[in-house]
This record gives sequence, structure tokens and C-alpha cells, in this order.
Amino acid sequence: NADICKVLVNYGCLINEPDIDGVTSLHQSAKVGNKQTIKILLEAGATVNTKDNSGNTPLHYCADASNEEVLESLLTAGCKVNTVNHLKCTPLHLSVAKGCFLIAKNLINFGTRVNMQDNQGCTSLHYSVSEGNQEITKFLLEKNSDVNTPDNLGRTPLHFGVIKGNRECILMLLQANVTVNMQSKHGQTPLHFCAQFGHLEIANILISAGADPNILDASKNSPLHDCAKSGHLELVKTLLKAGTDVDARNSKGLTALKVAQQKPYSDIVKELRSVSKKRHFKFMPRFLSLKVKGANNGAGHKTNSHLIDQLWSTRTTFFLCMVQ
Repeated sequence: NADICKVLVNYGCLINEPDIDGVTSLHQSAKVGNKQTIKILLEAGATVNTKDNSGNTPLHYCADASNEEVLESLLTAGCKVNTVNHLKCTPLHLSVAKGCFLIAKNLINFGTRVNMQDNQGCTSLHYSVSEGNQEITKFLLEKNSDVNTPDNLGRTPLHFGVIKGNRECILMLLQANVTVNMQSKHGQTPLHFCAQFGHLEIANILISAGADPNILDASKNSPLHDCAKSGHLELVKTLLKAGTDVDARNSKGLTALKVAQQKPYSDIVKELRSVSKKRHFKFMPRFLSLKVKGANNGAGHKTNSHLIDQLWSTRTTFFLCMVQ
């Protein structure tokens, strides 16, 4: 209530006195969005950059509450746009998280640094892509947001977009030349996350943009391993068509087929087994010719034959290619 606020100010109330949480009258007014009350407090000498116990300024409160009508008053009064709270969030982080384009736009135009990271290493672009906000994502990219900034776990905005399945934001990032095969701290590419969450259309988009289906994560799992574990048959077919190595083994020595066999995914087991047999059959003539050649090498044929048998028993695509 602006009238009551004015009376209290005239009676000498301590306008900068915080409550037990460190919240001042200006914090509250910014949260509620009362432009007239904010004007009275500012004219009476309210401190604009005071932080509450969580490190939030009145501008943080304004951004978090999406109060567009009081933003200009706070900015012109000297609120610092790049100040961070205890989570290292700027007002821009909060406005993007709430999806308020006008506040985000005005904060950036007023000098907010778009690539500042919160305590998780996330930029505002991570936030907008994760939320699927196309308007804000487009504006952030126009303002030179770094598309390849990793968070504390090594995940870029593209990883976030894939996890949430936000197709349009992913297309924007690809147009902005995002690194499509960047790996997280656990070695996961965006395509690994596609496999985990079953985003078939996005997987096709990434593969068309150059995503490598044979990159292994820290546990030597390929996207195909992840697909076999999560049970997404059509995505398995897509990865196979893209040239993924069906015989790749993870750190436990398991192929994607072995992973699928541990799950109730008989359709995936059938698909992987079929492809594996076709690929192994391709090398059979060459394998037999090597056996014959080894047998004709006199004294050394037993050794040669034994090595060839070992090679065939593992039947990894890499080694079979070596003898093709």
C-alpha cells in the first residue's frame, strides 16, 4: 500500500532495516511489483543493492517474480545487474528460469554478462534450452552466448536440450555451430543422452549434424549400449544404420547384445543378433581362406590356425576388418 508506505516513511521508519531473513522493504516491494511503493522507498534513500541472507538483491526478487513493471525503476536507481546470490545466480538466470523474455531482454540490454555461470556451472543458455524457451534462446544466441560452455559435469546447453527433448532449441544450437560430439566429464555425448531417453527424432538430427555413434563414455559404453539398456528399438535401428559398432565392448566386456539380454527386451536382442550374424557372415570367406593358408604353411600352421580361431571367437569388427 503506497499510502501507508508514505506515512511510515514520513514518520521516520528505518526503511533499510532488514527482517530476520535479511529482507528489506525494497526487497518486498520488488517481489510484489508495486511501482509506486518502490518510488517512495527510493526517494527516501532505500539501498538498492542490499542482499538478503541468501544473497538476493531487490533485482533478484524482481526477476524471480517476473515483475516487468518495476524493473526499469530498479535499474535506473543503480541496481547491479551482474551481482550474484549464494547460488551464483544473476537476476538474468532467475528471469530465464521463469521464462520472462522482457526482463531477460532488458537485463541484457542494460549490461548483464550473458555467459556468467551459477554454482553448477550453468549459463543462462543452459537454463533457456533446458526450459525449451525458444524466444529467450534465440535472443541469447544473438547476444553471443557461448554454445559450448560446459557446466560442472561437462554438459553443454546441447546436452541439456537433448535430455529434455527440446527439438527447436537444439536446432538453434546446431545452427550456432555447437560442438555436436562434446563429451561430459563422464564421457557422454549428446547422442548418449538421446539413447538413454529414447529421443529418436533428435538422434536423427544429431547424426545428420555429424554426431559419432561410436564414441565411448568413461565406462566404454557406446550410445548403442545405452539404447540396449533403456529399451528403445527404433533408436537401436537408427544407430545401426548410422554405422555403430555392434561388437564394441564396454569396460565390463559386454556388447550391446549382452546388455540387452540382461533386460526384458527380446525385440532388441533379436535385432542385434541378426545384425551381428550378418556382419560376421560377411567375413566367413576370408576367415576360411586364412585357415586354409595357415594349414598350407607347414610347421607353422598350428600356430597360425590357433590365432585365427581366437580372432574368430571374439569376432570383433575391428579385428575382422584387419583380415579382410
